[in-house]
Amino acid sequence: MTSERKIRANRANARASTGPKTAQGRARSARNALRHSLSLSIYSDPLVSEEVETLAREIAGPDTSAEIQDLARQIAEAQIDLRRVRYARHQFLTQTSVAPTGAPLTAPEKFVTSVPEGPDKFPTTTARG
Repeated sequence: MTSERKIRANRANARASTGPKTAQGRARSARNALRHSLSLSIYSDPLVSEEVETLAREIAGPDTSAEIQDLARQIAEAQIDLRRVRYARHQFLTQTSVAPTGAPLTAPEKFVTSVPEGPDKFPTTTARG
């Protein structure tokens, strides 16, 4: 059985650990939730799972082999994941593009308008079409 002293210590610890206290700490904690949601499998959400299956059927077409269906499913998963990441990036840039005072920030603008160099130049250029 747990002693009265141990129970008091546990309760005191629980009261002290109520999460981040500062605005910066709370913002960091909110970003952690976003990071963890992007690391979840697509199949953890039934609605997104159905989207993957629907897209895979559209990609594969009717009367295809199991191998083609599997490949189409992999393509669909990648497309849905890409959409999730793009949405998260959009949310991040939208939230950080204006300072709390209402003045625009220059860092997101520089990030969006910068021209890639080195090994990132080719994939970025080809993605822009």
